[in-house]
Amino acid sequence: MRTPPCETTSPVEEAPVTRSRREYLTAVAGAAMIATAGCLESETAEAGSIVVRNHSEETVAVTVVISKISRDHGATRSHDEPPESDPIWRREFSFDVANDEREVEPTAVDEPGAYYVEASAPGGTASDWLGLYSSGGDIAEDYVYVGVGENGVPTISITHGD
Repeated sequence: MRTPPCETTSPVEEAPVTRSRREYLTAVAGAAMIATAGCLESETAEAGSIVVRNHSEETVAVTVVISKISRDHGATRSHDEPPESDPIWRREFSFDVANDEREVEPTAVDEPGAYYVEASAPGGTASDWLGLYSSGGDIAEDYVYVGVGENGVPTISITHGD
């Protein structure tokens, strides 16, 4: 009789294996696809776009302000640290997003540079930096993703798209 890995004095019976490795991997892969479906959907945005996704139960009003701080994409700072200089320009976008829906503002930003992004929703505000660089004459594939949670608090992430 073998000793089980945990300390016990009673014998441990081994349960018969009822699933094959293939069945197990198929189940795990299917669960992973379902779990990431919302993430994959958001990755279809164009470079420089704003995507707002509402995970709350009610329609929510979200305002996103993008301020161009520098022409140098590397001039970004720590994610929630505000800029130290006045913006080159500032754009404001308003969204009314139904529950479990998303709204997209395509190509809200269309030139390389460092941008300070602020999002406001009924539950609070969030901020982050976006650094866009030139890629083949266009801007790189990054875009702004704003998620609004059940509590109405927005979060911002800078996401790499197609």
